[in-house]
Amino acid sequence: MKKKKNKRRKKKKRRKKKKYEYGLNITELEYRSNSEHLGHFLLLQKDSPEYAALKEGDKKALKYLVKAALILEEIELRIDNIHNIPFRNFLEKKKIKIEANFTKISFDSQKGISAIDTFSQMVFIAKNHKKPLCMRCFPEDLTIEKFHEILYKLVEDGKIDEVKNITNQRSIVEWDENKLYLKSADYVTFFKQKFTEKADLFFEAAKYSTHKDFNEYLELQVAALKTADPMLDAYANKKWAALQNTTLELTLTRESYNDGITGSIANNAKLREYLNANGIYPIGKDSLGLRVCLINKNGTETIIGIKKFIPQLAEFMPYYEKNKPKKLKAEVDVNQTMFDDLIILSGDTGSYIGLIPLAENLPNLTIGGGRRNVYQHQLRAATIGSKKEKMKLEDILVPEQVQYYSPEALLYFIVAHENSHCLGPVLSESKLCDNDSLIEEN
Repeated sequence: MKKKKNKRRKKKKRRKKKKYEYGLNITELEYRSNSEHLGHFLLLQKDSPEYAALKEGDKKALKYLVKAALILEEIELRIDNIHNIPFRNFLEKKKIKIEANFTKISFDSQKGISAIDTFSQMVFIAKNHKKPLCMRCFPEDLTIEKFHEILYKLVEDGKIDEVKNITNQRSIVEWDENKLYLKSADYVTFFKQKFTEKADLFFEAAKYSTHKDFNEYLELQVAALKTADPMLDAYANKKWAALQNTTLELTLTRESYNDGITGSIANNAKLREYLNANGIYPIGKDSLGLRVCLINKNGTETIIGIKKFIPQLAEFMPYYEKNKPKKLKAEVDVNQTMFDDLIILSGDTGSYIGLIPLAENLPNLTIGGGRRNVYQHQLRAATIGSKKEKMKLEDILVPEQVQYYSPEALLYFIVAHENSHCLGPVLSESKLCDNDSLIEEN
């Protein structure tokens, strides 16, 4: 009997042991929780004239789309870091403590344990928990060297399909039972309940939305969210890329900038060639985002008018003559939309206090079908006259030149940047390995 009691005591001690601690002291927490430090973005409210002008069916559809965005938020928190949800639970249990309250404000603002703040500094609000090499998509203790070693072994054993699944953009990878190899599951399968809930909300929204093409897009998304098939995503994205004159807008984003493991294959020439020879072409893991908006017709007309400069932009791109025949027409025909009336940002799309994207070039299609540029005028407007903007102007310009600075010029710069995507060389031509996206973005 004594032995059993001792065992029970040991178990209790293990339970009481603190798993998480606050990563910032109270002074830093107060500073980062202050409204002056956080980014401020004015989202569309129910009492706005833009919302009041909607048809009743579109108003009903919006309710379901916003609920879907909140579910996507929960999914991305799980993809971003395996500790996000447990750490949030830890904070919610400690509500009576001032440190927990301030830390929770930061957690909700940056949407996770780590993020880049208003002044481009990486912030960690949980002690001893750094940003993982690849979010929650790979085991925390997996090294790049071990990853490459396992890929070689799996291919040698003829497990080509498993390697394709491990190195694609939409899988959660874990150790096998013996911690010798890796196994994977598609996002849709791994987070089945949440993906199904989101799909059901899209299905309901499609019942009420008044735009036929938009409803067809929602229906394609329903299929993609319920079945683990990348092609279903591609078909939905292809439909989205063709939308232009809808009333409502739902943008699902997939970006792979947070994957430092899959991208390492590009720097290992021997492994890359070995995988390619076996029909395996690795793609970085996706971070998921979602935004719900109303289309601003006047703003969109302004953006469309800037398309005429695409041929001039193309002339400045590397390999211009080589790429001109196959790319230029598609770039001129690209759809442009300005989202002036933003309702909600969730997941990766709104995960940074100071660096929420002002625009995106989407989707990253592999089946053809074009693309579409999206712009968030509200987010851009929020930077005008901000403390960060003033600091930049002081650093760059002498006082007498400040009068020549035009905030509106930033819009045209952003449009030019998005329009120039895909005009330059592809990875196989540039040979920049995992620096390809970095160079293109800059």
